[in-house]
Amino acid sequence: MDASRFSEYFNHIVSVEIPMSLECNLRCKYCYITDPHFKTTPVSLVEVNRVIDAVLECFPAYQKEGETGIIPWGAEPGCNWAVIEEALRYAFSLPIPSRIVTGWSTNLTILNRRMLDFIREYCDRITSLQVSIDGDEEVHDYSRRTVNGNGTYRIVRSNLDLLLKECECLASRIVYKSTLHPEQLELLHYSKAVEFFLTELKLKTDPVTIVNDRPYTRSQVSGLKESFDILKKRWDKIKAKNEDAMIGYFRKIMQPDEYHCSAYKTQVAVDINGNIYPCHEPTTSSSFSKNAFLLGNVFNKTVNPKGIMVTINLKYNISAFRTPLCKNCEVYHIAPQLCFPCPFDALRSTSSPFLFPISSCYARKAIVEKYQEWMNDGLL
Repeated sequence: MDASRFSEYFNHIVSVEIPMSLECNLRCKYCYITDPHFKTTPVSLVEVNRVIDAVLECFPAYQKEGETGIIPWGAEPGCNWAVIEEALRYAFSLPIPSRIVTGWSTNLTILNRRMLDFIREYCDRITSLQVSIDGDEEVHDYSRRTVNGNGTYRIVRSNLDLLLKECECLASRIVYKSTLHPEQLELLHYSKAVEFFLTELKLKTDPVTIVNDRPYTRSQVSGLKESFDILKKRWDKIKAKNEDAMIGYFRKIMQPDEYHCSAYKTQVAVDINGNIYPCHEPTTSSSFSKNAFLLGNVFNKTVNPKGIMVTINLKYNISAFRTPLCKNCEVYHIAPQLCFPCPFDALRSTSSPFLFPISSCYARKAIVEKYQEWMNDGLL
């Protein structure tokens, strides 16, 4: 396919994720990467730079003035930092019209002098650094454990303190990610995690989320409701410590425009073989996902219009919400953004990009129910 045809389909893309590390030192309970290959495979600098060269040649935005992104994606970037650092230095040095910026997600169990020096040197090029920390030690260590089964909270907190101390320039651009497994709801970990972020880390809004790709039992949904009740009882004390405190899910309901997905809107992922996907998830998913959501290839400049249409229809047309079941649901009318019908979540939970476990809907209904209750009580 000629370059103009490729440009037609990808002219709007301004950022590309590249799997510069396919190794991870953790085995988190809720991890969506189920194939060990994508947690134990070395990636070389030659492979990464070859992808970078093709990306810059193929995607028009990189040949125009403005900011464009080259995003190192894990499993865990720290496991292959030497390659990532050199690849980013290479990208930053290329004489192209656009100014390349970056950012990455990390479990922050690995932080050394070389990484700190790089962050300080290129701080103006790092738009964000997402740190995965689920809550206090009890909450965090439930899921986020090493290959040997050891908890990681203490090393993460120690590294976070070091990062904030030595890279003050980045402090305002650190984004926190917290994910809870359904089992944790029965343990009331949701309330503990929310309070941790609002009172200990003093965030204005907690980042705590529950997974979309697992079924929920009645007792787990009940545990989620109980956590909201606990937070409600403690809300005055929480606000006394942080007057700007807001529960993340409630903010998502009240300000939905702040939350969006960039997959094939402004960003795509390109794997080491040059295959283009809407985001990094299909690169570590089943062969069905790879085929269904393949958008093209940067090495031979091909485009797969069928994969693009599948992505648009499944991810952004929200076809599930057209069903009578959804149209009669209060979540659909009050906060459809909570459902986030990501086809990759659906694939993992039901083996179909079209179907979602109905039990996960009950968890979202519980959130909306509690939101309405808090609104009626004048707490929001």
